[in-house]
Amino acid sequence: MVGAAFAAAIAVAASGCTDEPSTAGASAGDRMSATELRWLRVYVRWWIDVYYDQLGRVPGQQLVRACGNRLEKIGPPPTSRLEPIRDRAAAACPFLSHPGTVRRANDVLEDASLLVRPLLMDNHDLRLSASPTRESRADMRLSSIASTVAKAPQEVRCWTDEDWGRLVRESNVWNAEDRDPTALSGFQDGDTGRIHMRLSQCNFLHRLRGEDVQKLSRKDQIEMADSVDTLAHEIQHAVLPNADEDEVECAAASELERTALRLGATDQEATWLLGIYVSEIRPDFSGEYLSPCEGDID
Repeated sequence: MVGAAFAAAIAVAASGCTDEPSTAGASAGDRMSATELRWLRVYVRWWIDVYYDQLGRVPGQQLVRACGNRLEKIGPPPTSRLEPIRDRAAAACPFLSHPGTVRRANDVLEDASLLVRPLLMDNHDLRLSASPTRESRADMRLSSIASTVAKAPQEVRCWTDEDWGRLVRESNVWNAEDRDPTALSGFQDGDTGRIHMRLSQCNFLHRLRGEDVQKLSRKDQIEMADSVDTLAHEIQHAVLPNADEDEVECAAASELERTALRLGATDQEATWLLGIYVSEIRPDFSGEYLSPCEGDID
């Protein structure tokens, strides 16, 4: 994905329910508005084209002009706090005039990217908690499970509906996507080592440690199985960073029972949840997530 390259470059340069206000990230007034995100989406595409030689591979005045003209077409930033980003990025164009200064142009672009980071929701700390909450949190218990399975540090971040929508919209900017927050359950960011999930699903996972799954309503059983699968799936993205979605989902399905056990389910409950996954959840997946899996999953 094009936007993933931009996010990776930033990393290199840097070496559900709620009835209470969320404390996630920056304050509401500091977070990026829809207007700012629309401008930033166009800016990111320009940034990628310049950084990855999509405007031309031969340094010279023609490339300098192409760089400046494309940036000019983006228009001025909608708010003053975005102006330093554009001003810093614009300084890269003159360095495209000579092969010996292109590296300097890339340094300038990376510097400009770092100016974006403080504005993004996921670059702010979340409250750490090992228990269910009503506000967005970084879940210590789920993070420990994910880190153990992935054999690398992972932080599971659980977001209220409001914060989730904002997070996904910001992520869409970097990934050049238009994912619907209401249709997305989770995603894993390989650059940051973070797994993002809905708060409601994270809270469901904590119930596995103290409730009898088979006494829950059918609706809650399906939600429980779906929550376990979501966590297992996103962990497998960390385990298999280069795998396609269908491969990751097969791996998640094979790990679903073990994931449930790690969360506190009994053997019988873990098997029950796998059965619900096979009968109620997996059949509704789109083709991107489906392929024949080894074993008895299908």
